[in-house]
Amino acid sequence: MCVAEKRRGLSARMAVVIFLVVAGLTWLLVNHPVEGRVLVIITPTHGLTTADLPSMAAFVLAALLVWRRPGGR
Repeated sequence: MCVAEKRRGLSARMAVVIFLVVAGLTWLLVNHPVEGRVLVIITPTHGLTTADLPSMAAFVLAALLVWRRPGGR
């Protein structure tokens, strides 16, 4: 694989990471009408709800993409 292909792969990977983080943050800001049950109480006025789970999945996937090497172990 040439250097240009490696750079293109990294930039595409980072584009996906940025998209996932922005989508996750956006969903956290707009999901209030559909929040559902509180799953974990963090403070008396804050908690993790069922509507927060897609954002958490996006953040975990973004973190995995950042910390795992492409094609590596």
